[in-house]
Amino acid sequence: AALPLLLRAVSADPASPLTWARLAEAHAREYSLTLASGSLEQAKTALHEAQTRNPDLALVWVVSGRINEFQGRYEAAESDLRRALEIDPRDGDAWRRLGRVYKQNDRFAESVVAFRRAIEVQPDYFLNYQDLCSVDGEQAIYNEAVQQCGKVVQLAPDLGYAHFAMAVALFRHGDYTEADSEFLRAIALDPMSATTIFTRAFT
Repeated sequence: AALPLLLRAVSADPASPLTWARLAEAHAREYSLTLASGSLEQAKTALHEAQTRNPDLALVWVVSGRINEFQGRYEAAESDLRRALEIDPRDGDAWRRLGRVYKQNDRFAESVVAFRRAIEVQPDYFLNYQDLCSVDGEQAIYNEAVQQCGKVVQLAPDLGYAHFAMAVALFRHGDYTEADSEFLRAIALDPMSATTIFTRAFT
């Protein structure tokens, strides 16, 4: 649904690097879900159009980082995101994306620092806490993971995945009754989530 709207935006304002960057981001996301080579090429083409118009825009480098990340090119993604942060050190999305790249490279301490910087500059965005909850859980810092996932639930109480992540964190912490309540809440909000239903049954 987003792609036709972004194509219209590009047609309406072809000189703007922002519209081209967002179009590239949408195609990159499509590629991450489908692994369709055509989507990847479209993402790269749109990114090139954005870079041609303004190579010193933080968003352009963030999108370039996402494209590289989705291809497993983590060193290139890190370089892109660091360039974005040189341009705009208060870009919370860039800090969060950098944290994800570090996490995928098993650089957990650095990922925690990046996620905390994302929270510092973007304290009301639930995904920052969700990613920090995830990396804390993978390092078996369960008490901290529960606290971070609690923030996700506070900021996005109607999001099924927020309660799913909280349920997993509580289960790992040993709070089984509370975990089951969160699983049930997640299922109530998203009854078609096979992942939530399976995980509840498995745990």
